[in-house]
Amino acid sequence: MDSAIKRACVIGSGPNGLAAAIVLAQAGMRVDLFEAEAEPGGAVRTLPLTLPGFRHDFGSAVYPFAAGSPFFSKLPLANHGLEWIHGEAPLAHPLDDGSAVVLERNLEQAERALGADGKIWRGLMQPAADDWMEFEAVLEKANAKRVFVVAIVGHGRKHDATLTAYQQAARKNAAQDKFGKVHVEVVSFDAVTDPDEIALDLITLVS
Repeated sequence: MDSAIKRACVIGSGPNGLAAAIVLAQAGMRVDLFEAEAEPGGAVRTLPLTLPGFRHDFGSAVYPFAAGSPFFSKLPLANHGLEWIHGEAPLAHPLDDGSAVVLERNLEQAERALGADGKIWRGLMQPAADDWMEFEAVLEKANAKRVFVVAIVGHGRKHDATLTAYQQAARKNAAQDKFGKVHVEVVSFDAVTDPDEIALDLITLVS
């Protein structure tokens, strides 16, 4: 074996561990992937946890960003049996009073369900949904330039305290070079800021 080949060890074969191992292997490294369980997958595994014939999502089941992931879209996952299934309502969370919070795929329905906050929420989410490919390109550019952006939306004392904490952490990490030349940007937006302005400001940070 060529001793010049660099080696890497990845602990855990969940989706993050597998993705890391693939990236390292694509870079020409010899990768050893270690997993304590009998089968890979981490929280994404499907297991027979209750009655015979029933299989359950072990830790997670809904992956709205995975289907549009720049990384996953570049892998031949369909050749290995992956099929993205899009339910009419991806998930629901029951509440103690008998009602439930439902994640809707239809943004108009989601806006109505959120009541007074619906318009602002849809204004923030609709551009990303409509122009996902452009947004994906921005994310890839940020990753290539090693820019980590923390966007804090809101107002009031809790918002100000959160903003201050992130800003202090960013300065500390920059001073210690904790992330290895990663540039951390902390930006604040009021809850009523025009979503297009937010997108433009985030794009400017990584351009």
